[in-house]
Parts: sequence; C-alpha cells; structure tokens
Amino acid sequence: VIGVFMRNWEPADETGDSYTCPAAADFADAERVCGEIGIPIHRVDFVKEYWTRVFEPYLERFSGGGTPNPDVFCNKEIKFKCFKAFVQDEFGRDSFLATGHYAQLRPASDPTRPPMLLRG
Repeated sequence: VIGVFMRNWEPADETGDSYTCPAAADFADAERVCGEIGIPIHRVDFVKEYWTRVFEPYLERFSGGGTPNPDVFCNKEIKFKCFKAFVQDEFGRDSFLATGHYAQLRPASDPTRPPMLLRG
C-alpha cells in the first residue's frame, strides 16, 4: 500500500479575496496519515491537466448556459485517466488503485508490515 497525493489546482492562479485551495495543508495531512500508518507517500501534480481537461471545459459549458459539474469532469479526466495511468506507469500495470474515502485498509497481523488494501 502506497499513498499518492494528487495536486490538481495551483493556488497562485487565484486572485482577489476568494477562497484559496488548501493543497499545502491537504498534503501535510496526507503525509501525517501515511506516517501514522507506516506507508510511503508520493506526490503528483496534475495542475496543467486539470486546467485543460476540467476547468476550461467547465467554463465553456457554463458560459453557454449549462450547469456543469467539475467533479464529474475531474473523475473522468483526472482520476480515471491521468491518475490511473500515473499509478500503472509508476508502480506497475497490475497495481490496484483505491481513492479517498473509498479505500479500505486492514492492519497487518505483523506490526512490522504495512496495512493491507482490501478489495470490494
């Protein structure tokens, strides 16, 4: 089991007093959790891909009077294309991928071993 953190937004691209993306704090949380459960963490940036595959299409549809959901675009374009390809290229084609709150871990019976990722 390996933790992988995706950074999909660049807070420096934001202007004004609007809410900014807490990517640095989110990564610190992920790093802390991985440390607590004894697994390594990797970080991958999909800022450019998110901008071109999610944000720009969102703006186009919104400008045309639509009510697009960027989460749907993100799942389709980033999580299940870019991220999946990264995991398979980095860790092997036979790697399993579990994301966010869908991931289920079971502590190893041997405390010197990392937790196990459960299927299903």
